[in-house]
Amino acid sequence: MPAQVIQVFPIDKSVNPWKNELFEFLNVRLDQIAEQSPMGKIEDITGPIFRNKTEILGQIVLGLIKKNHNHLLTQEYCNCPKCGKKLKAWNKKVKRTVESLGGRFDLYRPYFYCKDCSHGFYPLDMALGLAPSPKQYDIQDLEAWLSSELPFKTAAEAFNRCTGDSLSADHMFETANRVGNQLNILDVCPIKDEIERKINELSEGKFRRPVMMMAIDGAHAPTRRQTGPDPPGSKHPPRRADERHRGVRFFFAWFLSRVYSVGLFCGVSTKSTCSAPAGTWATNRRSGSRSPKFHSESHAVYWGEPGRVL
Repeated sequence: MPAQVIQVFPIDKSVNPWKNELFEFLNVRLDQIAEQSPMGKIEDITGPIFRNKTEILGQIVLGLIKKNHNHLLTQEYCNCPKCGKKLKAWNKKVKRTVESLGGRFDLYRPYFYCKDCSHGFYPLDMALGLAPSPKQYDIQDLEAWLSSELPFKTAAEAFNRCTGDSLSADHMFETANRVGNQLNILDVCPIKDEIERKINELSEGKFRRPVMMMAIDGAHAPTRRQTGPDPPGSKHPPRRADERHRGVRFFFAWFLSRVYSVGLFCGVSTKSTCSAPAGTWATNRRSGSRSPKFHSESHAVYWGEPGRVL
């Protein structure tokens, strides 16, 4: 009996054009997957699906965009958001690639340009809240989280193995730095009441003292006093770094005194994002303790005495 192609998704051209386009794509792609894989074991089924999931999910997302924002995809006129002038869309729609955890797809949308304001814009992009780069905010959020938990190369490998999409270690590094560029310890640290409550929870009913550790990246917070002039192009005005340095020291002073007063042992470190090479241990002259010495940007980790501000 000759092989027959069976449509998994029935197509009715009279209703839901966006759904018909999606079903046509799925019918073709599923036929290709079935023909190219033996489909004997579970890995033969899940493997091709996983490798094609970015495009499959992307077409589903694109179909829902066509359903909910069709008027913006076919828009011919729009008012300038700055001056209110009525504008006509360019003759040809502009293509952009959208990549998200929900899939990758190409989006063709109308472009408007106001000559009076020298301002160009895409109403659909604004309505969807798209990121300026092809990789959307959900990917950037995952990149920043993985980069904060793992070395950049390992984070890139973890992203690839879990999503099937590729990102370089350099891209992970740039995204993590861009997300956290405007933050310091005083912005992200819990407020005083939250720290007090956590300390009380950890110390209540404990015979042995719990160990609390706090780390701060010395490359992004002024844990050391500024000794020279600001570098060319510095964003901070003169003495701004010294003021922030004192603010961080005051925070450490309060934090360590509160932790030490309830009997919690605390080690304090100022830490760079790189890893210390094996065997590069040095003596910290201030505390007399041994600490790993960092060769990148002259950062070092200092393990201080309990209750002492370095």
